[in-house]
Amino acid sequence: MIFQRKQQGLKQRAKRCGSLLTMELLLVFPIILILLMGMIELTALVIAKQRIQVSAREGARVAALGGSDFEVDSVIQQSLGIKVDDTQITISSESPLGTLVRERSGVSMRVIVTAPVRSLLPWSIDPFGLAGERMSAQSVTRRE
Repeated sequence: MIFQRKQQGLKQRAKRCGSLLTMELLLVFPIILILLMGMIELTALVIAKQRIQVSAREGARVAALGGSDFEVDSVIQQSLGIKVDDTQITISSESPLGTLVRERSGVSMRVIVTAPVRSLLPWSIDPFGLAGERMSAQSVTRRE
């Protein structure tokens, strides 16, 4: 008799523990899922920023080696890895004396690349509200 009561008490406790675990899972799982998706999106934004920075650096390198604007543009588009339609590329050069000359050595070549975040991350679900924003990077090199 005592054994049967203990067994019934254990069954009732197991049912309560099972329902408590289910309730805890229902409360904690959405929070963990939101944190995981936020980390994935933040990582994607960091990768996009790095990709646009590398493309600006590659464009500045080509510009410093004497490449034309078309060559710089094609290297930047190739470095981005995707065809971004609304990319703005600004190439400027300035000598130490303040005159705009591209052919002399010692001239600083500045390349600024600006692209929409939505084009850089087309698969993003946009939890941070950055779909309409633009990401920009610049790089400066000197001609040898």
